[in-house]
Amino acid sequence: MAIQNRTTLLQQITDRLADNNAGDISAADVRENMENIVESMLSIVSKELDTSLPFEKDIQIGSSSTPTTATLTLASGVYFNDATFQSTAYPGPGQINHNDLAGLGDLTADPHPKYLPSDGTRPFTGNLPMQGWINESGVNNAGFNFNYNDGNEIVGVGSNTTIKFNTDNSIVDTAKGVAKAWLNFSASGVSNSVTVHSAYNIAAIKRWKAIPTDPASEGKFTVEFKPGTFDDAKFVAVAVSNGRDDDDQASDFSINTVGMVERGGDGTLLNPHYLSFFVLSAEAVGGTGSPGYVDAPINELVVYGLGSGVVSDDLSGIDQTISP
Repeated sequence: MAIQNRTTLLQQITDRLADNNAGDISAADVRENMENIVESMLSIVSKELDTSLPFEKDIQIGSSSTPTTATLTLASGVYFNDATFQSTAYPGPGQINHNDLAGLGDLTADPHPKYLPSDGTRPFTGNLPMQGWINESGVNNAGFNFNYNDGNEIVGVGSNTTIKFNTDNSIVDTAKGVAKAWLNFSASGVSNSVTVHSAYNIAAIKRWKAIPTDPASEGKFTVEFKPGTFDDAKFVAVAVSNGRDDDDQASDFSINTVGMVERGGDGTLLNPHYLSFFVLSAEAVGGTGSPGYVDAPINELVVYGLGSGVVSDDLSGIDQTISP
């Protein structure tokens, strides 16, 4: 009995087990061939398997039903389908030294400049595109989100989200209480242009006329707002004027009333929302001995209202008792 290679075994079987009926095959011929096959089996499997004769089934080492100490020992390594070769055992995620990883570049520098350490040791610089919600709860529609629409960045504030200032504990949960427009202007007679000193969301200020063919009057103006500033014309306006038709002193003023009664428009470019701004002096005007409308060097206007598309508070909850 001897260890033979595959080629030798095949040749011995052919020679000693001839294809005849003469009775020339002895029991020893059959026995010795079988013994040589058994003896050579491990040698053939371990030495003669190659790419032309590969294993084509899964290989299991040890019994899955009965735990054993059977192991697979590799003296060299393993080739994988992607033609990579591994000769060292994987130590496990808890055993890999970060600086042993490939592709880190200069280890004396920061190998991950795009990552933000949780301890805040490196501030973020550059652009950081983000989508979705940023919050502590991990739920949608809470905290902040970012949207890009037609060239405009929009920062969204989610439901049940309040901005609280640590300096004084003040909070903001809506922008409806913020003034939507304001205006500071001077007027010095119908023959002169109105001078705007400061403005926000104001599209135009014009001399008021009942009809286009009327002459312009002192102290009467129409203020037009930019499209989209208000949802409707039910805005709240607050205004003051020094009511004087001259420039005596910066502190001088005349008793006057600023009337802002007429409102209208639909908020479009062709038909903007507007507001009348009339300055009626309670004192004699221009030597006439009677009150009248006057231009004034100081006129101020602040307007509050629902912005375009903003949802109103529930007005049904307001107590509107007629009498005490």
